[in-house]
Amino acid sequence: MSNALTSERCYGVDVLKVLSMFLVVVLHILEQGGVLAGFEDQNALYWTATLLQIVAYCCVNCFALATGFLMVGRKARYRKLLPMWLTVAFYCGIGLLLKKYVLHDPIYLTTLLQAVFPVSASVYWYFTAYFCLYLFMPFLNQLVEVMSRQQHRNLLVMGFFLFCVPQVANVTRLHATDIVGLNDGYGMFWLMYLYFLGAGMKKHGFFLGMRSGKAVLGFVSMAVLTCLSKYGYEMLPEQLPGIVVSIVREYGSSRFISYLSPTIVAEAMFLSVACINWKVPGWMRKPLVWLSPLVFQVYIIHTHPIVFDYLGGKMAFLGTLPLAKMVAGVLGIGAGIFLGCIAIDWVRFQLFRLLQVNRWTDDFAQWTGEKVRLLLNKKEKTTV
Repeated sequence: MSNALTSERCYGVDVLKVLSMFLVVVLHILEQGGVLAGFEDQNALYWTATLLQIVAYCCVNCFALATGFLMVGRKARYRKLLPMWLTVAFYCGIGLLLKKYVLHDPIYLTTLLQAVFPVSASVYWYFTAYFCLYLFMPFLNQLVEVMSRQQHRNLLVMGFFLFCVPQVANVTRLHATDIVGLNDGYGMFWLMYLYFLGAGMKKHGFFLGMRSGKAVLGFVSMAVLTCLSKYGYEMLPEQLPGIVVSIVREYGSSRFISYLSPTIVAEAMFLSVACINWKVPGWMRKPLVWLSPLVFQVYIIHTHPIVFDYLGGKMAFLGTLPLAKMVAGVLGIGAGIFLGCIAIDWVRFQLFRLLQVNRWTDDFAQWTGEKVRLLLNKKEKTTV
């Protein structure tokens, strides 16, 4: 039996988390960095960069799916939210110091409040969505426990046809397909669906009967199919009837490049299966255990508003390089940013450990919980 379905640590999930976060960085280099926007012609370089974008686009879905796989059947302790909050507030505070003393920009009360309350200010959309998802995890896990295998499967199938199919089935553009308020996948409800998908893989073994090699083949096939869909719409011959061309142009050539896209969801599923079922070599296990707690902060650091604004358009030069150098440049810079963020967060991790932040937050959470319980018990006695 695969260790994915046993109590043994599944190092493949650690691989999935690390790989997903690396792909997040690659995606931001291509998009925010300006690589994709820098092409004047739709040449081989453009389509190679587009394929890289499509390969990386499943990263957010993979990370949320890994959360469901890891957290189902486990007790979600709300006290863990406070260290997460403090970590994000720490980096927001560092950003304010840079803004004040390096960029010499004034600090307003609103920016200070955003640093202290990053969730309510939605400084990072994924952290906000994940924070809200974490609050619901005990209830989601309870639902997973009481559902039968068939009910869980039906839930996933229904969600797929309700959330993903309308993304590509509607012939109109913009947000006409957002019939349930998913905000194109940028929010808690989409992460919740992916949480159920990951939980189903862990509890019922959905898709895990597939070998890693076959899963990799499925991943590549979905990426190529998505790229071909964009190529077909972009290169549509103008000799076709005008009504056909206008409908396709209105439909949008990038309709399949979305978190909600069926092919991107399939990408995430295939990549997750490939990683989870992979027998990770022994020499990789300790580094993965060391990396795992630091990975999420790669997102927090490199998408900080100051860093993200600086990144804007700075990587467009990669599109002028020969194909092999462009690919190597995107992946190499992505690896550099990833490792740099890991190094920065390792220093933060050591600082938090030195200051015993986790102990203080645990004590505070315990004290708060006791006060809340006393208050609720007192209110119940008063009511009775």
